[in-house]
Amino acid sequence: MVNKSLVSIIIPTYNSGEYLKETVESCVNQTYKDLEIIVVDDCSTDGTIKYLRSLDNIKVFERDENQGISRNVNFGVKNAAGKYILLLGHDDILPCKHIELMMKEFEQDTGLVHCNALKIDADGKILNLARKPSEQLKKNKKALQQLSVDNFISSCGLIFKKDIFLSFGGWDEKYKLYGEWLSYIKFLQISEIKFCQTSHAYYRVHKKSTMKMINKDQKLAISDYKKTCRDLAYDCLKNDEKNLLLNLKRGLRVAKENFNN
Repeated sequence: MVNKSLVSIIIPTYNSGEYLKETVESCVNQTYKDLEIIVVDDCSTDGTIKYLRSLDNIKVFERDENQGISRNVNFGVKNAAGKYILLLGHDDILPCKHIELMMKEFEQDTGLVHCNALKIDADGKILNLARKPSEQLKKNKKALQQLSVDNFISSCGLIFKKDIFLSFGGWDEKYKLYGEWLSYIKFLQISEIKFCQTSHAYYRVHKKSTMKMINKDQKLAISDYKKTCRDLAYDCLKNDEKNLLLNLKRGLRVAKENFNN
């Protein structure tokens, strides 16, 4: 049974022993206490598993073979008990009031709330704000249009409703290492997306970051993925315009009939 106030934090991890402790502690120390923490380990070969097995009150899933981020994200969401899901990189950090502030943004029609990110280096030193808040607000008002050009939404620290995510199948597992952008477009076909100005997450940038270690074939897959995202958003925009036109014509016809009667 889904707990309607529970937030499930899902941390997909692979060889993250160097940073994972700080990540997990930032989750444990949240002021919002209706939480569960789920770590999905993708066959780590460093000290990650030893650390995870030492933890109490955290659900740990050890994969039998390497699956990639997309499959592990979907697996974690399916095994979560919460109505709300927060996906967190294994080296990223949440401020202690983050979830409390983010949850205040949800309304009945809100499916996803995102925020800004402060970039930090390997040692935790703050580098810069990922995006300008004023620009994020402006883009969020025309989210689908913006997503047909590029992904303006930071995945770090965002929260979404589990049932909506599952309704469209989660991340497309065709793409092993990423799926956020495509999922945002699908969220917008079902719900509203909001930008939270009162909190941010800490996004760690270092030499071992996933996107800095991709090979040539994976770079080609990213190009294909980006095209898929832009095409889907553009098609959704065209459908929205078509439906708007049909509704206008329907409205004019009804008004004309009422006038004649």
